[in-house]
Amino acid sequence: MIHISAGISNPFSQRWKSHFAKSWAVTKNKSCEIEGYYDNSIIGFGLSITARTDHAGVRASLSFFGYTIEASFYDIRHWAEFTAGPTV
Repeated sequence: MIHISAGISNPFSQRWKSHFAKSWAVTKNKSCEIEGYYDNSIIGFGLSITARTDHAGVRASLSFFGYTIEASFYDIRHWAEFTAGPTV
């Protein structure tokens, strides 16, 4: 797993509200998602790349003055399905 992030947030704000979210299937097991929300960020960014875990994939976010947009491309399966067979 690789995770890189940095940010400055407003410690006096409790704001968090979803503005929009859209997801769609790319293949049988892969999906894309983009979402925007209001939060307590002043400025920030994040990049996460995961493998061999539940919903492995790439996620990136960018925040400016209380608005964040996040995009992800990930596998919808759980890692246990590969290691121990399907879960109930």
